[in-house]
Amino acid sequence: MLWSLGLLIGKLSILKSELIFDEKISSFKYADKDIGYYLRLLDKDLMILLVSKIQKSLPFCSNNYDEYQYEENIILGECKVKDTDIEIIENFLTCAMYLDAPVVTPKTFCSQEEFLKDKIELICNTATTFLDNFFIEESENIIKKIEENIKLNGISWDNWRERILPLYENVSVSDECFDDMSIYSFTSKYKNEIIDFEEKINLFLKDQNVNNINFEECCSHTTKESGTRLKKFKNQLLVKNCTEKQELATWHTRINQDFRLYFTCDIESNKICLVKLTKKLS
Repeated sequence: MLWSLGLLIGKLSILKSELIFDEKISSFKYADKDIGYYLRLLDKDLMILLVSKIQKSLPFCSNNYDEYQYEENIILGECKVKDTDIEIIENFLTCAMYLDAPVVTPKTFCSQEEFLKDKIELICNTATTFLDNFFIEESENIIKKIEENIKLNGISWDNWRERILPLYENVSVSDECFDDMSIYSFTSKYKNEIIDFEEKINLFLKDQNVNNINFEECCSHTTKESGTRLKKFKNQLLVKNCTEKQELATWHTRINQDFRLYFTCDIESNKICLVKLTKKLS
């Protein structure tokens, strides 16, 4: 379990997501051996990572209980796990409910049926709350869910570039193209079509080599510029790619009828590079 937990923390750090440790984890015991015994069985780097996290564990989510003192549904709601006498006050469930955050459960060591379900249902006087419940042993499901949430909750182009774009293994964006995109609101129709294209082409390129691919097979309204147009619009289509080198943008996809999103192939990193968003050249 601790090995899986360490790997999960590493993957979460890439996504700039944090796993909150309840202070009770330091008193964990299994087969009459405390957590220190099991930590010493790990590789040194993994042991140090987990020790540092456990040492920074928090009492019921925060060092300051006042953080959620005005949340009446938590403090006065007499909340319990459904069909049990398990109260949420002053334990990790308080934290999860306050942050509306999922719970991570070690399935291997958990014997309570309520914590072996995909959802934990909390019944309070005035409302019912459902918390996602993930299992340490299934870390890929946790990462997938977090990636989905990050993609859904992007609120600005800068946020998208910092947190969401790195999730796409096969797509990069040049500085020039990012500036082109940032002109338009993150809630605009342009943004929606750009993100939709990025999703589709990233999936299309999975396990493929970007060299010599016919991108028309991926996405509708995606075509290669003809030699005649490349010659005619050479000045406009000569761009800096994602490695800051100049090249001609040879492929484009249509964005909202009158705009074109151009991209090139980065053979070295096996990605496409979005290089220019512009009105149709004519």
